Amino acid sequence: MPTTLVATPEPLNNPPRVLLQLTYTGQTSANIVRNDPDGNVVPVRLADPAALDGAGQWNGYDYESWFESSTTYTATTGAGSVSSSAVTLDVHDIWLRHPGVPGLSLEIDFQGEGDPVRSVMQSVFEPLGRATPIVVSDGQRKSKRGDITIRTKNDTEHSSLLGLLDDVTPLLLDVPPSKGFGADLTHQYLAIGDLTQKRLIEGYYLHPWRIWNAPYIVVGRPAGGIQSQRTYATLVNDFATYQDVRNRYTTYTNVQTGA
Repeated sequence: MPTTLVATPEPLNNPPRVLLQLTYTGQTSANIVRNDPDGNVVPVRLADPAALDGAGQWNGYDYESWFESSTTYTATTGAGSVSSSAVTLDVHDIWLRHPGVPGLSLEIDFQGEGDPVRSVMQSVFEPLGRATPIVVSDGQRKSKRGDITIRTKNDTEHSSLLGLLDDVTPLLLDVPPSKGFGADLTHQYLAIGDLTQKRLIEGYYLHPWRIWNAPYIVVGRPAGGIQSQRTYATLVNDFATYQDVRNRYTTYTNVQTGA
């Protein structure tokens, strides 16, 4: 029974991704997982399970693979499993990726994460006649939270960032290890809060750069599916002229997402 799972990194795609091509003859579905560098096993979005065609084949993409780190994939069916060779998504820039709508993802000018806090939920009681307090907690320190800062340099970047943050979905921040920012700032999902916009120089309006700051909390990988990336072929198929595209969509972000 021929079985193959081929993973092909596409670092130059916008956004970076890994192409997955599975052949598992005689099967109708398979569950595909990514074996991450930190030891976690994560289902590939839309491949949990993946529906195989009549030839036992499935092609799809993983938009959440780590940067600059060796990764393998495993597909499992009722008949057994098959794994890919180790591959590396060789990307050296910082990205903020949308797990549900990849077309919104952006390479960002990341300016930092503030002074992160890992909080605890606890109460301190000082009983009468006791020298030491009694501390009651829920037994678990919480995930990291801080303030992310991003810089945009023109109106296009400005609009694209607002489009990415608009639906308040948790986003995947990927910082390549070669940046040297540390192991706890490499691959994490962020729930991003209120967005503050500042000018490069306060009160100076003749410069397009903006500094964006927002509180964040590190969260688990969000559930849900994924919207297929739109291509130029999609527009050619849906619209007769460029003017038709302009009449339908008000921004480039709308063109990318079909919203």
